[in-house]
Amino acid sequence: SGLLPITDPRMTRFWITLERGVEFVLQSLERMKGGEIFVPKIPSMNIVDLAKAIAPNCEMTITGIRAGEKLHEVLISSEETGAQPCHPGISHVRVPPLDPARIPQFDDDNLGLVTQLADACRLGEALIERVAHIRIVAS
Repeated sequence: SGLLPITDPRMTRFWITLERGVEFVLQSLERMKGGEIFVPKIPSMNIVDLAKAIAPNCEMTITGIRAGEKLHEVLISSEETGAQPCHPGISHVRVPPLDPARIPQFDDDNLGLVTQLADACRLGEALIERVAHIRIVAS
């Protein structure tokens, strides 16, 4: 029971399991040549269906879309399309090289962030079990 805020009942979000995300990263590492970003072709789901699966006994209240928020996410913009896919389930976009000096290093100051990310992954695994039956919306 409780009250669950829903931005907009038409809203959809992409969904990828932790296992599939890790698999995608490993496959991308094998395929990379340099200068590209790999984007998985993944399904999306309606946010209300997700909310019902996670909290079936909660009442939903519609809060409205916030400034800058989109009804439907876009993983690759129209300006970035056109790259020849290296695999049917993957799109990729060419990007300019990154200056190594701009890459942050992990140290004691940001170790807490890494720990939070690991905790979120464990929470994500528990949620995946609760939403496995949801109908996927074609993206």
